[in-house]
Amino acid sequence: MRRGLLMSTPIFTSLFASLAIADSAVSEAVSNISININAGSETPVHCNCISAGEFSNRAAELNDTLLAIKNDIGNEIKALTDSLKELHRKIDATNQSVFSNADRRLQDAKNDVHLIVNAFITNKNFPKLLLSKFVSNWYEADRLCKRHGFQLISIQNATKAHEVWKFASTYSRSNIWTSGTDQSKTPGDFYWLTGTKVLEDLFQAGQPNGYGYDSDVCLAIYDGSLADFPCNEMYFFVCEDLRP
Repeated sequence: MRRGLLMSTPIFTSLFASLAIADSAVSEAVSNISININAGSETPVHCNCISAGEFSNRAAELNDTLLAIKNDIGNEIKALTDSLKELHRKIDATNQSVFSNADRRLQDAKNDVHLIVNAFITNKNFPKLLLSKFVSNWYEADRLCKRHGFQLISIQNATKAHEVWKFASTYSRSNIWTSGTDQSKTPGDFYWLTGTKVLEDLFQAGQPNGYGYDSDVCLAIYDGSLADFPCNEMYFFVCEDLRP
């Protein structure tokens, strides 16, 4: 802390006020004490002198005042020292928290990169798509895509359906989870996680036909068209980056 800033704090303002009081008391005592330096002179020296008893009382009062000021200054310094210690403690705790959070976020980022590199397939021709190297139920697939800032693939038209299948079938010719589901909707009414309804002409012939499933029903793509399956089935899945 700069000296000028420190001197302007309320604590030091109080200290300087106390010192001013002490200085005033000393000046008053000195101004009221006169000593006859002409002892032995035949001519009496008239002065505004005080008696020895009064001088003693004034001195005692002055001493008490100075002791009180000393105690006040000591208390103020202790309070300031305690405040500085607490401030340093909070700064240290804040720094530790910031660095700890930064380290954790960096490790999470490294883990995410490791997972994407080792658990997903990318293709430069489809830069916004990730294909899993492992099978999962629909719920876990949804969670993993969101964890990395993506979303299970949503298919708005036949062109995109064939594009997704072209990408996925290069590595795996099996069912691929999409974001389509009839959860929280009327059974048989399928919606993408983007909120749009699934077009009927995207389904395979005879699909959807899973209205009798006891569990939730979700949509997978195979050979460029959709079919419904219980959401707890284990399939590969495609994540999509929806950022512009």
